[in-house]
Amino acid sequence: MEAKQRIPLFPEQITAQSDIYKFNVSSYGQLGDRFTVRDRKGELLQLHSEDLGNVWTPLWYWSKDAVLMEPPNEPRLVTLTDRAKLVLAPNSSIAWDNRKDASVWVAVAQWKSWAGVLVGPEPWQQDGEIYQPILLWVQKQDIASEEPLPPSGLFAQDSRISTDRFRSMTSGLLVPGMDRASVQKLLGAPLFTEISENLQMIDGQPMQLGETWRYERSDGHFLVSFSDEGKLERTSWIFSGTGQAQTIYSGAESRFSYKFLNTPLPKTLPLKQVWRQQGDLDFAYLLAATPRELLVLGDDGGFSGMHHNSHLYAISRADGRKLWQVEAGFGTLQVEVAESGDRVTVLTDYNPQAKRYENRLQQIRLSDGKILWGLVPEEDVRMGMWLARHSVILLSSPDSVTQKPATTELSVLDHNTGKLKWKRKVAPEARVLNEGGADPYVLVRDDEALKAYDPESGQVMWSVKLQGKLSGPIDYDIYYPGGIRSGPFAEPDPDRWFLLGDRWVRLNMQTGSSLAEYPAVPGEPFEVIDGRYLLVQRLMRPKVSGDRLQSGETAGNRLIPDYEKNNPQYESVLYDTERRTELWSISGKAAKGVIAGDMLYLLRDGAPTAIELKSGRLIWKMKETADVPENMDSCAGGGYIVLRDDLLLPYGANLLVIDRSNGSLLGRIPDLLMGYAELREDVSRKGTMNRSGDELYVGTANGAMVRFSIRELEQELAP
Repeated sequence: MEAKQRIPLFPEQITAQSDIYKFNVSSYGQLGDRFTVRDRKGELLQLHSEDLGNVWTPLWYWSKDAVLMEPPNEPRLVTLTDRAKLVLAPNSSIAWDNRKDASVWVAVAQWKSWAGVLVGPEPWQQDGEIYQPILLWVQKQDIASEEPLPPSGLFAQDSRISTDRFRSMTSGLLVPGMDRASVQKLLGAPLFTEISENLQMIDGQPMQLGETWRYERSDGHFLVSFSDEGKLERTSWIFSGTGQAQTIYSGAESRFSYKFLNTPLPKTLPLKQVWRQQGDLDFAYLLAATPRELLVLGDDGGFSGMHHNSHLYAISRADGRKLWQVEAGFGTLQVEVAESGDRVTVLTDYNPQAKRYENRLQQIRLSDGKILWGLVPEEDVRMGMWLARHSVILLSSPDSVTQKPATTELSVLDHNTGKLKWKRKVAPEARVLNEGGADPYVLVRDDEALKAYDPESGQVMWSVKLQGKLSGPIDYDIYYPGGIRSGPFAEPDPDRWFLLGDRWVRLNMQTGSSLAEYPAVPGEPFEVIDGRYLLVQRLMRPKVSGDRLQSGETAGNRLIPDYEKNNPQYESVLYDTERRTELWSISGKAAKGVIAGDMLYLLRDGAPTAIELKSGRLIWKMKETADVPENMDSCAGGGYIVLRDDLLLPYGANLLVIDRSNGSLLGRIPDLLMGYAELREDVSRKGTMNRSGDELYVGTANGAMVRFSIRELEQELAP
């Protein structure tokens, strides 16, 4: 059977003894959905589908009569007489008495002498499931009174319809395909209008942006998103979580979402943008900046077969105008900006126009996109690209394991011409550790030593041997939300931390001399703050008998037993590399640290927190409303931006404004959709939020790069 309209689907057979508030309907059949009939019990059919299994539905909805069901001229608020009966479908024998506690109903459908009223479920969400309102029917003659909807709309600020009552009706009132005018007539005018999230439902297809209307009350926010053609596509309820912080999706193609936040609801603040540059892919990250241009990475956010497109483009710093763009498709895209700031070197391994893998190295002028020189290296070679002083570094190895013996080759090119300066074979495990054109040497680490080669001659200028071996993997954790936050406006650091055997060592880049050390422990990552401090996440061991470590000790280099992997406990330590001592420790996992004056702002188990830098004393921690909070470390994008009196923090879908003095949530900045793209921790940390003087640049999760004025934000946020 094929559905001819929207069909209610019940998980259990309905009888007159069923509680009308506990039907637990989580989905409706949609036009065109196909089912197999399994059974019939009186007025009910038992249907089966691969997605839903066995469900029950009133036979009437499959009749020709049901196709003639229509909405009233507009929904009405109605009261019923005491004798009224609510029935499962017109003329049904499955009926219930009018509930005395239900004083007002909303009539949303009619058929001949019958009116359809919405009945909201109680409870409406349970165990990660959202239950939908159901349509029951009454004789029109049993309607005692009726009145139109409030003129300003059901969810307007002055509406007497409670948020909970309105929420119980939304999926019955609002269906995909409704136009803007109909929605506004029902809900009223939105408080804010913003650019929507990506509404594209087909993987790999171009991004589709529309418009999102925001309605905000103190006990709930409601978002309605329309396509570019003005048709309703999605809705989203946002509540301050009291149970588990989570997002639950429901409805056809998961078009309805219900978000339960860790935090109080952030009201939208009327703050202005200087300019907005809208890209073509979901995520925008700022990679580099010159006095006149900005370099932006656009990415669809997919991975593991779901990544289809990324590209690089330059925009004007003055007005956001796009200057040029390079497409990379689903292949590798490596980008390095020259120390001079006038050109960028780009390595791609896939040609989306020719639809084939092809290594291509290009140097592009930032101002206009002109290709200054280009190379097409040999095929069947995996390549990486870095910069050193006046040089381009290439590390190439065979792309196929059948090519033996496996050889890895280091090549250094002239940055201005692309001509080869020198090359040499290196160990297969060799890694290039350069981080930009300001590096004085070519830095290569293998299993024996870290060597610094002169970029002009290839001569070894200094070498540091690796000492000790690790008992487990220690290389950078792609899911670790901390790490160095060196954005495009950061000055080159003459010193850098390197992993050398069983220790992290901070070396002077020019001489190779050691400035500080810290033991390298598997499962103990850290982030560097202001060059001096390490914010370390340390795995704790429970107090047990035998040779296991006592509570308060670290796991060291020893392997972590399974019971600890299932329920790990952490502490976080602030280590001062100048004094070579631990200043303090706190329980939990701390990340995203930034120092301002004598304060350290960070996330502690995902919650915004302020710590006194020298003592470790807790100053404040933002209120968490959920009983089971969600760790939001990864969803905090680039971490904090510190203003005069406030903090800006990407947090989930919002850019929050937090009072620096007490951690209270002031609100959210409008028309900025923030988000998290998996396996992009490094570029997210460095490219989501960046400040230069009065300029603040924010990359969004709906493809925009936005500029704000720090001065104007501080003025508008001033008490």
